[in-house]
Formats: sequence, C-alpha cells, structure tokens
Amino acid sequence: MSYTVLGSDLLPIGPVDDFLSHLTARRSSPNTVRGYAHDLANFFAWLDQRGRDFRMLTLEQLGEFFEWLRKPPPTRVPGVFVLPTGESALETSTLVRKRAALGSFYLFHSRRDTSIPALLGDPAGRRPTGRHVPLLAHTQSCVVGWLWLWV
Repeated sequence: MSYTVLGSDLLPIGPVDDFLSHLTARRSSPNTVRGYAHDLANFFAWLDQRGRDFRMLTLEQLGEFFEWLRKPPPTRVPGVFVLPTGESALETSTLVRKRAALGSFYLFHSRRDTSIPALLGDPAGRRPTGRHVPLLAHTQSCVVGWLWLWV
C-alpha cells in the first residue's frame, strides 16, 4: 500500500512521494508510512502558508513549525493568534513521531542532494522501535545463505 500527499495545487508533492516510496520499498510498517504521510502533509501545508521551500529552511524556522503544530488546528492559519495556555493541541508522542518523520525525510533527501541539510541530525544507528516485522522477513537470512552458496 502506498500513500500520496497532495499540495495546495492538488498535485502530488514530488519529494514526499519519493520519500514515501522509499519507505515502502524498504518495507517499513504500513502504519509508519501512513503516519509519516500525514506528518509531511502538515509540514508542507505549513511551508505553503509561509511561502517557504523545505530545501532552504533553518533549524529555527523548523522550530516555528513545531510551535504551529502545538496550536489547535482551526487556528493554524495566518492572522490568527492564540494566547499561550501552556497546553499543546498534540500529545508529546505525536510531536515525537512528527519529529522522527521530518528527521527521516531530511536525512533521505540530504543523502540524495548534498545541498539539503539533514536538519534534525543523523539518526544512523537507531534501531526500529516498533513491533512490525515485514512478511517473510525470516527468510532473508536463508536467501542470503542460498545466494552465498552459488557465488
């Protein structure tokens, strides 16, 4: 199963499509792919509101995105101000997932284009934390062993 994120012009957002295809090809959990698609849809909606390009963001500007996420959804439009209450519209676990989605997205694109910074750091060495195991994952070592016999 794959997901497509549409921009304000109702066309697929190419960099997001490339990233989600990559996640699907590496057999990430379908729930992860779906969640990351929603997270990146939020991110590109914010970029569109601000007239910004993801390739040119600074870490401080990315922080503005997370502040925007903490607002209730109806108030995430230009010209609407929310008094600080100390409460976020999203749970901390959701914000952590959105950060992971953006970190993976930027890492993927920074490896393809050196002009794009890996803004949220390189999570290399991090192990998956979910319980999803791709179908037939148990056969990978058998296939590798079988190929080794024929080399």
